[in-house]
Amino acid sequence: MYQNFQAELAWATLHMPRTRAAINALPDLGGVKLACNMHLDLKMAPLVAGLLDAGCEVFLTTCNPTTVQDDVVAHLVSKGAVAHAWRDMSDSDWSDSFDKALAWGPTHLCEMGADLTTRLHEGNLQPDIIAGLEATGSGINRLGNVAPRYPIFNWDDLPVKEGLHNRHMVGLSAWQTFFQTTHLTLHEKVVVVIGYGLVGQGVAASAKAFGAQVQVAELDPARALQAKYDGWPVVDLSEAVKTADVIATATGAYGVVSATHLDSMKDGTFILNVGHVAQEIDVPY
Repeated sequence: MYQNFQAELAWATLHMPRTRAAINALPDLGGVKLACNMHLDLKMAPLVAGLLDAGCEVFLTTCNPTTVQDDVVAHLVSKGAVAHAWRDMSDSDWSDSFDKALAWGPTHLCEMGADLTTRLHEGNLQPDIIAGLEATGSGINRLGNVAPRYPIFNWDDLPVKEGLHNRHMVGLSAWQTFFQTTHLTLHEKVVVVIGYGLVGQGVAASAKAFGAQVQVAELDPARALQAKYDGWPVVDLSEAVKTADVIATATGAYGVVSATHLDSMKDGTFILNVGHVAQEIDVPY
């Protein structure tokens, strides 16, 4: 299994030239203690390994236990990282990982979802954090409620993150996952995309490219108008869920698909959450 992982890692690294260039340009990071709360999947391995090679100390937690690749964690621990993360870890273990990361004494945070910063401020803890990074719109929204005591760089606003990752990569990878999981295509299917930010735009465009009949549900008038100008029918969610074959949430908000919506869906409707928080779909976890 680990041997196969090494081959996969070599393949991924080969096809990440910009990441390799960024790693090669890193300064000496001796003295930096970076606590990371992020998806621990294959594409993160070259980046974290590069940070370790540059002298950075790293503590790894996950922003989503369902996306952890245990081989990735094992590899990075072998390179010198400290980790408290494994696939499908319990809610209790996951919550404990935030406390362990902060107790480790980081100087910097790198986050997807602002879990560490939120925990730090809710607990009124006082670690010597110099600065942080936040990579998601959902995390930036959370940070507006906690008044961080240190500067946090909004990674989500980088042109490459906005224009490439949010607008293109998320939609492509979401539908690839749908195909691999269901062994179905989107041809002849009505897909309702909830939310028309950059992620929703990419999800809608990719769904159309894969043969779907796309509709958009969006509460914000300006974004709804943009969706119309982009050629999408803009629909009322309460009505659209009754006939949809696939529903994709892309808002980063909580409780977007309610129990009432679920009761209105026809048998066999697929629901995908593409936003950062699983609670966009209001069901118990």
